[in-house]
Amino acid sequence: MSGDRTRVCLLPDPNAIGVARAVVREAARGLRHEVLEDAVLLTSELVTNAIRHGGSHIELTADAEPGILVVAVYDDGTAFRVGDLGRPRPEAVSGRGLGMVHRVAHAWGVRDGDGAHGKTVWFRLGGADGYRGLDQRSRTTRQLEDEMELQIARHRGDGETTLVLTGSIDLVSRQGLLDAGLEVIRSGDALACDMTGVEFIDSTGIGTLVELKMAARSAGVEATIPRRSARVERILEITGLADEWVPA
Repeated sequence: MSGDRTRVCLLPDPNAIGVARAVVREAARGLRHEVLEDAVLLTSELVTNAIRHGGSHIELTADAEPGILVVAVYDDGTAFRVGDLGRPRPEAVSGRGLGMVHRVAHAWGVRDGDGAHGKTVWFRLGGADGYRGLDQRSRTTRQLEDEMELQIARHRGDGETTLVLTGSIDLVSRQGLLDAGLEVIRSGDALACDMTGVEFIDSTGIGTLVELKMAARSAGVEATIPRRSARVERILEITGLADEWVPA
């Protein structure tokens, strides 16, 4: 593939997920906004899987040309076979990542390394209608760091506590959301998540929301998302969970 190539080595650490998203966002800034955001999402899924199931070495490659982006993530872990890519049960807290790649990417695949170890998972996005030109400004390091963080504000009402969420929900930030949500549920309040300020969420974040939903159900209280950003709405639709969060 001709064009610009970016290649970075990543540590098998959750903080590498945000770094990978920033690298791909920069590499893909000639794409239409919707395509760029999908590229960032799928990169997060592949790097998260490499951290969770891979070895000690991760390498990200992004090949960009007008309207097209190909991202590949290599890790030196054990090779694997792609399983069922259907949607898991609504109560499942994991197993959605590759299914999202399958539904969103224009093409994707897995290449095994030499011998029993090593694999590369790749995806392609874009086409003739994917190009918008390099008119998007690069984001500063501070802006990218802000997007990687999750800020949680609490507002308590009559029998319900709202968590106002701003930023990103992924493997790094999921525990903070889980702890805050469980604290509300254990208090006996219904949980409402205001997600209008969430700029990014991947399947790990969705799994955290499902975990809170199941905990609320067990406690006999509601867990809802009364307000959500367009990006959150899209991810809920991709995973088939949009109707699970409508107040009863």
